[in-house]
Amino acid sequence: MAINGDWITAELLERTLLAEEGANECRFRVVGHKVEAATKKGDNYASEMYRVIIEYEMDGKRHKCTRIMKVIPSGDIQRKVMEKNNIFPREIAVYRDILPRISKLLQSIADPVQISPVCTYTTDDPKTMLVFEDIKEREYQMVDRRIGLNLEQTKLVLRKLAKLHAGSAVVYQEDPEVMEPVMEGAITTNPHRQDFLVFYKMCARQVVKLVESWSDPSYGEILEKIRNLPNTTIAKGCQVYTRDDAVFNVLNHDDVWTSNLMFRYEDKVTLNDVLLFDYQLAYFGSPGVDLNYFLNGSVQDEIREKHGLEFIRYYHTILTDTLWKLRYSGNIPTLQDIHVEMVRTGFHINWKENPPGFRHVSPPFIGPLSWSKRAQKRATDGRNTAAKMRNARLNVAFWHAMGHNEGKKRAENRARFQAKRPRFLAVFRPFFYVGIV
Repeated sequence: MAINGDWITAELLERTLLAEEGANECRFRVVGHKVEAATKKGDNYASEMYRVIIEYEMDGKRHKCTRIMKVIPSGDIQRKVMEKNNIFPREIAVYRDILPRISKLLQSIADPVQISPVCTYTTDDPKTMLVFEDIKEREYQMVDRRIGLNLEQTKLVLRKLAKLHAGSAVVYQEDPEVMEPVMEGAITTNPHRQDFLVFYKMCARQVVKLVESWSDPSYGEILEKIRNLPNTTIAKGCQVYTRDDAVFNVLNHDDVWTSNLMFRYEDKVTLNDVLLFDYQLAYFGSPGVDLNYFLNGSVQDEIREKHGLEFIRYYHTILTDTLWKLRYSGNIPTLQDIHVEMVRTGFHINWKENPPGFRHVSPPFIGPLSWSKRAQKRATDGRNTAAKMRNARLNVAFWHAMGHNEGKKRAENRARFQAKRPRFLAVFRPFFYVGIV
């Protein structure tokens, strides 16, 4: 894939590496580098990802290392939307200020767990960016998001989430100001951050049309409920992201799904570790936000249905154990408290084709929805990938949200979803029965 990496200079790379511990300017210089795309075309909408292979000399010896650069999009419209929604400053604050403090807290209780890749450098010159270690060098790998996570993978992610949440609660207790960049949620009443809300109303209207097209009387009660969702979806989303300071709150990753996780295996067989990345939507609020999104969006349906309660108990056990060890002085949530929060924030459920960088609320009815039959065929016959389909739809929604007539017309024509009924019901019905929808 052709990329424009001319702006990545030896001087920038020297600044990047000199910021890392142990580098000495007097004995160090970059002698060469190669820039590659770090992700497949279409996989990232809210950033540009580069893998940079760096050759340098230190103390007269040649060395080689690889770094990942996550850079604000170069397109004017995308960049402006990123800036307007505080995307990069939020993520920089998490990696630079919050995660290192959580790591130190965990180390203080002899728990050297790593939650996320190490961010080695941040800068706004020449572009706003974060620089990371390349965890592929340590044999971390993506898994197939179409399959969903199994029991072992799910519990490993929940273990990391529990420690992230516990550590963040202690950090907030010690220094509330450090959480200031993540105090506003992705769905907000802030009049300056309303660009994409129209997209969710459009999705809700299409789902109503879809269920009506089934002409199935067994869906009558559900249909009656969802007919009003285009009018209520934004308000319900704002409720999810309205923090209740009287309950237990944590730093939510707020985009925990398969594509933001990388797993490592010993001998390519035994699951060893997982790292979470991409904190562009991080939010300090109810742990129910992360739990609902992850369990309903990334876990295999049969695994979630069989082990759902076990998963929540497992998360709670790790969470409370870590809070006790860290001597958290606030009210430690009971298992029942966690269940209550999951119900309270249950409107926030995953849908797989959410706009990266702009996933606000994820209505329960969106999760199982996919493209039209024609698009599904194109995705399976090799002429188009899921990522390309996903981003084609995002581009349509983006232009629609920005008020461009042509984009609006295309959005209305293309946003005609087809649902696989068993998957639709697996996600939707439990929340219908407890009154979330």
